[in-house]
Amino acid sequence: MASPCQTEAIVGSSHLVAECVIAPEMTKLLKLARSRGKAIHTGMPMLTAQMELMLRFMSGGGIAGGEQD
Repeated sequence: MASPCQTEAIVGSSHLVAECVIAPEMTKLLKLARSRGKAIHTGMPMLTAQMELMLRFMSGGGIAGGEQD
């Protein structure tokens, strides 16, 4: 985990702050970034996109859209 000083430096030098964590959706990092006027991206869209790929893969459809080796 980054120290508060490191977190401030990361947020300060970023245009977009993204998080992989889905709960809580608004983490301390994202709240800090938003308070500094940065664009943020929560973890939920990533999970949603991965769910479709995981289901396709587990049902035998492969990852790229149906091809299997």
